Amino acid sequence: QQNFSFEDILGVTGGGGGMGPGRGVGRYMVRPQSGVARVGSIGVQYSDSWGKNDALKLNGSYFFNDTNTRNKSLLQKWYEAPSPEDYLEQEGESETHNANHRLNLRLDWNINKNMSLMSRTNFSFQSNDPYSQQYGELKGETATNKGVPYEMLYNGSEGESHALRFSELLQYRLKLGKAGRTITVDGRYSTRQTPESWTNSFSTLSTSYDAESGVTTPLLRYVSSTAPQSQNDVRANFTYTEPVSKFSQVSLQYRFDYEDQSIEKTSFITDDSFNTAGLMPDPSLSSITTSTNMEHRVGPGFRYAKQRNTVVANVYYQHSILDGMVKGENISRDFNHVTYFLMANVAFNPQNSIRMFLSSYTQNPDVRNLQDIYDVTNAQYLSKGNPELVSSYNHRFNFHYIRSNIEKGRTFMWMLHAQLTQDYIGQSIAYNPTIDVDGEVYNPLQYSTYENMDGYYNLRTHVSYGFPVSPIKCNLNLSAGVNYSHTPSMIDGQMNYTSNMGYDARMSLGSNISENLDFTIEGNGAYNDATQSLGGKNSRNQYFSHTASGTLKWVFWKGFTLTAAVNYNQYIGFTNDYNEDYLICNVYLGKKLFKNQQGEILVGVNDLLNE
Repeated sequence: QQNFSFEDILGVTGGGGGMGPGRGVGRYMVRPQSGVARVGSIGVQYSDSWGKNDALKLNGSYFFNDTNTRNKSLLQKWYEAPSPEDYLEQEGESETHNANHRLNLRLDWNINKNMSLMSRTNFSFQSNDPYSQQYGELKGETATNKGVPYEMLYNGSEGESHALRFSELLQYRLKLGKAGRTITVDGRYSTRQTPESWTNSFSTLSTSYDAESGVTTPLLRYVSSTAPQSQNDVRANFTYTEPVSKFSQVSLQYRFDYEDQSIEKTSFITDDSFNTAGLMPDPSLSSITTSTNMEHRVGPGFRYAKQRNTVVANVYYQHSILDGMVKGENISRDFNHVTYFLMANVAFNPQNSIRMFLSSYTQNPDVRNLQDIYDVTNAQYLSKGNPELVSSYNHRFNFHYIRSNIEKGRTFMWMLHAQLTQDYIGQSIAYNPTIDVDGEVYNPLQYSTYENMDGYYNLRTHVSYGFPVSPIKCNLNLSAGVNYSHTPSMIDGQMNYTSNMGYDARMSLGSNISENLDFTIEGNGAYNDATQSLGGKNSRNQYFSHTASGTLKWVFWKGFTLTAAVNYNQYIGFTNDYNEDYLICNVYLGKKLFKNQQGEILVGVNDLLNE
């Protein structure tokens, strides 16, 4: 149990902190990671206010997390048409030590009735020392075509990284006398620096087979790399609103965003000692990537609000300029788009209301998507960008209907969501190709690049109903949903569409008996049926996942407490006759402390059944 989440500014946990597509330096709060963890956490929080009517408010917090996580894994994977029909079994182990400091400050100052100032300051520092190793055998068509009994996949790495992140947001708001006439100006600066980052890794280049001895051995490549990174982002917004009637106003908004980033990766091919003395960097594995992205967005808006009815409409013109360089290759692109946002909230009466959203947004390719250079970091999985990519354009529609009866405690909701993407940026994959990279021939298991494709859409509908069960003093919530997605890709030069139909249902029973007894019983299940258009009937993949859980908090005698949690997970694969389940039980005994019993100390066991 890992207590507080941490901020993954290095992007090493799969939470998305790395320098990938997208704008700005975001914050990535990571949920507890899988594995067996030793965790130490400490935090302090302060808040106060001063002045007349608490005009000045300050909130500050500091948290520190230190986590050491160990994992052992066994992966079994079936590859089916339209890919080569293979079977992979891979064992792995890893250990990661992660330390994370977070400092946050919030300041709100109501200067007078017409002026206010807001400040948000955040600082984080993260260190990460990972180690991992995987060994696997790939059997089937791929190995047969290469004349070996099986392909050996053997790789591992260890490294160390340090990163810091700082951001400051200031917002000033001014009321100009007339109700609804305002000016809002805000600016944000953020920076993320990774001054130290090194990795020693090894991976399989190819598999050799000696028919006479029957011995299969992998040819390994050892690489030592450093990759310091830097990213800065400056953003400014200006918004002016003007009332045009008692219930409506118009607005004009302008936003400017400038971002620059650089990654300097230097890699050496070494022996198994990873000693780089006297070696020159390998040009195929080393690169300097720099990019700047500047965007202007401007547009008018309209807002109508009367009682509980609201309509908001905005249209924006945005112009983006991307300049970058990868391994000496210049990349320069301009993107021009018009986007829209429409929201309507209609309350027919206090019990019935609907809310609708219609909006669009774009996703521009970054320099790594556009670079016409092979990435051979992993010799078994090569990739390259596509300089012909254009932005994807996304349309989204959301509809919510809510019917609530406060007196009887009943709530019904129906939700509908739809998304359509034009020029979807999808993957184009080739299996087992032969590729010449600067005179060196590679035979990877997979080569991938990017293509703009049409045909992506997603539809989902969901209903839920909640009501009290008076005889047992509990609240029952029921929900069910259907989801369909259609995702394009290319495989060996042919269009392929992945269609997935999913059904899910959930039940939750929560107690409302007394302040000394609180429990929740939940169950949810999801069934998925996916097919690949190129694979035909043989590519159908059906699976079911189910979770049942219960939590209990009981204050039973003089402030003594019993806390328990039970979680059952089951996964059934119908296509491959696969079934796995496990039961996790956590139990704690505790004692309430301090005035009004606002503190508590607990001693307990996690994973009581050792599963």
